[in-house]
Amino acid sequence: MRFFQEHCKVILTLFLMTIPFAGLAGIRDDRSSQIQLMATNFGNGVSLGMNFSDHIFVGAEYFSIELTGDGEDTANQEEYDADFANLQLNVRYYPFESSGFYAQAGYVQRNWKFVVTGTGEVGDSAQTADYKLTVEWPSTGANLGLGFNWMADFGLSGGLFLGAITGGKPTAKGEISNESGVINQNDVDKEVDEMYEREKLDERFSTIPLIAFYLGFNF
Repeated sequence: MRFFQEHCKVILTLFLMTIPFAGLAGIRDDRSSQIQLMATNFGNGVSLGMNFSDHIFVGAEYFSIELTGDGEDTANQEEYDADFANLQLNVRYYPFESSGFYAQAGYVQRNWKFVVTGTGEVGDSAQTADYKLTVEWPSTGANLGLGFNWMADFGLSGGLFLGAITGGKPTAKGEISNESGVINQNDVDKEVDEMYEREKLDERFSTIPLIAFYLGFNF
């Protein structure tokens, strides 16, 4: 969300640029191939696809984002490093030949990884150590949503998509610098569970809203 706020002016400008060229969908057959840049609340990327008719569009999208910052436990000097990459294969259905409104469903190949590092007491061991929590999500997911795609007579196109990506809960594993030898696996597991809850990973990333703006060309 921080990324979206920082880039909202650029995204809004791209969106407003498409409005004067809002053509009807009846020319989709004449300009069947489409390439667009995309800006989303979950990273930037590119969208490619083809209109097989005025009703059916099949495409692929790639977008990613990298985030770093302070973790939830500032007393332990926690830091996080997150990498979220998405490859989507989408099908859009345009119910009206004379409109750019569409419904979309797709398959998502995800590479989502979230790493938290810190220094503090581990579990109930009363021992201080460096620790690392690595969280990874299932590699496959799905996207659903609604959108609108504009197209000018000379090919300039753009649009807006509102939807979500979902794909299940993440799994976590912990690593501890156990130089003293007194930190057991139960302490490690407890620390992993506590960090997992602090970062609210189930709530934040199991299902995420997706807002995407597009600008490109049909030919």
